[in-house]
Amino acid sequence: MKYLSAILVFCAGILPQMVPAQSGKVIESLTFQSKTVPYPVEYSIYLPPDYETSQRSYPVLYLLHGYSDDETAWVQFGEANRIADRGIANGDFPPCIIVMPDGKVSWYCNSYDGKERWEEMFIREFMPAIEKQYRIRPKKEFRAIAGLSMGGFGALKISMRNPDLFAACVALSSGTFTEEEFVNMPAGQYENMFGKIFGPGLTGNDRLTESLKSQSPLHLLDSVAPEKLK
Repeated sequence: MKYLSAILVFCAGILPQMVPAQSGKVIESLTFQSKTVPYPVEYSIYLPPDYETSQRSYPVLYLLHGYSDDETAWVQFGEANRIADRGIANGDFPPCIIVMPDGKVSWYCNSYDGKERWEEMFIREFMPAIEKQYRIRPKKEFRAIAGLSMGGFGALKISMRNPDLFAACVALSSGTFTEEEFVNMPAGQYENMFGKIFGPGLTGNDRLTESLKSQSPLHLLDSVAPEKLK
């Protein structure tokens, strides 16, 4: 747990300004062929500076992007690789692998009609394949998830729905909505952002579907046993 807590420090952007002696390697827009979703899943990955010279396995952070971004956003705009390089060089956290998948505009959800099953793909296919392909420690205590905006929503609800898989979660400016906000959301906004996920053409309280409730972090607080969320 101490390793994951240290890794997640970089998400807060509070590391000292120091130029690292070595840089990690970023590989962008790789593809994973899924049997669950009808499209290749693109992802970028950060490998720590000593990855190619060591034999060890590493902790992993799954880092989710915001609405309308893609798998390149955390490097292009968030400079996650530079922050990780600096934190590793400073000794703020140990070398780690960062995986940044493309969530499109899925909200990292399984849709109400089963046509979009991003979370199922991520848990059952993507994570096992990534942790087999790269030298990652495949245990809960070495695995974390984080995200921004839509990615913050995804990180919260994926970790809360799968508490046996993650030791830590960080949600930055999470796109989490209350029931009241869903009920009163303008029709155009709801249809554009959530219609394909939780059900189209819905208004008022009809938007509070079982699909929405089963994936809303606020509802999960009440439905998941507190001891599993600690």
